[in-house]
Order: sequence, then C-alpha cells, then structure tokens
Amino acid sequence: MAEQLIQGQAIKFRPEGYRLNIHRRYPDDPDIPRSPVYVDLRAPLRSVLPFRRRCARFMYTVIAKSNVSCHLFSDAPQAVTPLVVHLSEMTGIPMISPRLEVKDHGLENEIDGFYEAGQSVIVIDDLLTTGDTLRKIIALYRRNGLGVAACFTVIDRSDQNPNSIDDVPFAAGLLWSDLLEFCRKKRIITPAVRDGCIQYPAILRAYLLQHHPEAV
Repeated sequence: MAEQLIQGQAIKFRPEGYRLNIHRRYPDDPDIPRSPVYVDLRAPLRSVLPFRRRCARFMYTVIAKSNVSCHLFSDAPQAVTPLVVHLSEMTGIPMISPRLEVKDHGLENEIDGFYEAGQSVIVIDDLLTTGDTLRKIIALYRRNGLGVAACFTVIDRSDQNPNSIDDVPFAAGLLWSDLLEFCRKKRIITPAVRDGCIQYPAILRAYLLQHHPEAV
C-alpha cells in the first residue's frame, strides 16, 4: 500500500511546509507549525481508478481483521468519499455521510443518506492527525441515535497511535512512522526529513495544547 501511495503521488514533501485543516480553523494564528509533508488522497482516489480499487481492498482487509460488523459505512468528507463509495459497492453495505456544516436551507439534514436509529456505523477517514474530525462525526451520529461501531483511517499520522477515539475502537491501515521509513528506504526522503516528519505531530499537538486545547 505504501508503494501505491507513492506511485499515486499521494505523498508530497517540501521544506517550507504545508498548511493543514487546523490552519484553516484558526486563520488568525500564523504560528501554528506547518507540516513538512502533505498526504493528498483526494486526487488519486478520484482520478486513478487502480489506486482507488487497491486502496478500497486494502481498507476492506483492515476492517475484516478487526471483526467489527456494521449496518452502514460512513465517510469523513470529503477526501476519502470515493474509497467509501467503492467499499460500499464491494460489500453491499449502504453508506451515509455526515454534514459537519449543516445546511440552513432545504431539509437541513445533519446526515446524508437513509438510516434508522439504533443502527451501527463504521466511519472511515483518510488520515488521523488530532482526531478532531472523527470526534465531531462520532458526536453527530450519537446525537442522531446511531451507534459508532469503529473508526478506521488509511494512515495514522498522530503522535499517540490511539486504540480508541471517544470510546470507539480505532485502527489504521498504515502507521506514519512505517510509511516514512518506507520512503526513506526508497530514497525519496533523507533520514533528516523522515525524523522531522515523525516529530511534527508531537510538535503540533504540544502547540495546540498550549494555544488551542479545544482542538486536541
């Protein structure tokens, strides 16, 4: 899977760093540390069909090994949405999507798709950094009477590698350290770049705990 991520140009490095979603959330704080690496699954999952099929099969294996069952799959919009659509078609398990920014017109639904209270859902995201997005989705589904059976991400980029998020079992297909070591062995990055990328989640977490604790 690491080879597929590289071939799909889903991993990018640059010295000046990249802005992440957390920077968009706090636009008035220019000192939030930038990431030396950016993982972009959005483009290859939409445009590279073999990559999408391979990634969906990979996540199907990860979920199957967990022995967790569900009535519904959910994406964490929107980068991973094509993968979850493919996974839904593979398994015949219906899909729903959360609306983290609720519409103020029309039906004003918090959830797209059909569901019934009491059903269980597996939430799938592309990347875990702080876990903030998954916590919001878990809260939204619980508020609407759904049980969250588990959460999965393609890559765990956090500094803690959690086994659960808000009491919901969590697992990732790839750990950040393993993926970066693979890139180093392929001579895509130097050992110094690898070390900087590994240290970044802890640096970001420490900064957020000090300045924006609600985000952690």
